Amino acid sequence: MTEVYLALGSNIKRTASMLHAVKRLSGVLQGARCSRVYRSVPHNNARGPEFYNAVIMGITELSLPELFDLTKAAEAEMGRENWTSPAGETFFLRCLDIDILTYGDTVSAKPELPRSDLTRYPFVIQPVLELEPDFRIPGRGGYLRDLAAPECLEPLDIVPDLHLEVPSRC
Repeated sequence: MTEVYLALGSNIKRTASMLHAVKRLSGVLQGARCSRVYRSVPHNNARGPEFYNAVIMGITELSLPELFDLTKAAEAEMGRENWTSPAGETFFLRCLDIDILTYGDTVSAKPELPRSDLTRYPFVIQPVLELEPDFRIPGRGGYLRDLAAPECLEPLDIVPDLHLEVPSRC
């Protein structure tokens, strides 16, 4: 049994996509909890609709490759693509994006674990800290709240009418 944290994001069919992610993941996570849903703009100068982001955590019996395959299958079910305009602008269109942030204490380069997004993006940092204020990044020897840049801790808007609840496993 391994504790995992997964980041969820969507900027197309956002509510349906986020609910789909939680439903798919609830079947393989025990004791799962989900953060509130946060709003964010596309990063890295990309264009496109505003994102909904959340983090789900729980305990899984799946191996890392099995969990990775499940997340990619869930993404494919909802759709995911990048689009570049004739002017060269990149648009991120994500019905669903699921990233494995941590898999127990695993530290690896491929796949990147823990994922560097943990200290780079407010839309990852804030939901993780909501779930676990004393979150420690595996292999980094410190608390997330201390390793994150101060600007990443400035509050993001929360989606008030979307509450992701993980159904109990029988």
